Amino acid sequence: MITHKIPGELLESATRTTNGSSSTLLCDDTDHIDVIVSVTAKAGTTPALNIKAQTRERSTDTWMDIPLGALSEITTDGAYYLPIDNGILNYFKLYYTIAGASASFTFSIRTLKRNIF
Repeated sequence: MITHKIPGELLESATRTTNGSSSTLLCDDTDHIDVIVSVTAKAGTTPALNIKAQTRERSTDTWMDIPLGALSEITTDGAYYLPIDNGILNYFKLYYTIAGASASFTFSIRTLKRNIF
């Protein structure tokens, strides 16, 4: 279900302990999206947050990873920037994994649309 538009908050700030994904964005009018991940807290033994961008066409339910569309091994609080410049089809979402013993992260994700002329 498509519930968000660009720009906007894709995931509200919350403490997360399990893998998950954002809502789906309709991206017919752009192939350039800026993703900003704000991590405000972490807990657990060797916690790591990984985020990858995925896309799919209207005609299929198969999500595909976007080349170069990932933030790997986030281990500290802060703001992280991920520009997505190529590979976006009709729909877009972010998938995240949380690794580590009893690990949790408090984070939010927002998107900005960037026009390239």
